[in-house]
Amino acid sequence: MNEQPAGVVETFADLDAETIFAPHRDQVILAVRITPVFNTLDLGLVAAVVDAANQAGFALVREQSFRDEWLLCVFDAYDDHDAPGPGLGRDRDLDDRDLDDRDLDGRDLDDRDLDD
Repeated sequence: MNEQPAGVVETFADLDAETIFAPHRDQVILAVRITPVFNTLDLGLVAAVVDAANQAGFALVREQSFRDEWLLCVFDAYDDHDAPGPGLGRDRDLDDRDLDDRDLDGRDLDDRDLDD
């Protein structure tokens, strides 16, 4: 019996999310099989891996195809302050500009009439 190499997800059975996306990890790198089916790709396995990662507190931050049937995926753990909410992704980094107290027109937020 051959044991599956670490970091390789060939089938749904290989997806042990609790082990792969363990809480002590900050980053996970996986090779996920993308199977060609009638000249298209079946991305169901990739979607399942991304969903499992998101549920475990990880976000897909980089991916790259490898040969014809593999996708190398890098997942980073969410920090407590940057877990994505609706419509926000992990790629959005917070910096001092996000915390500025001016709106897009450069006016102080305190000077705006909020009843408009």
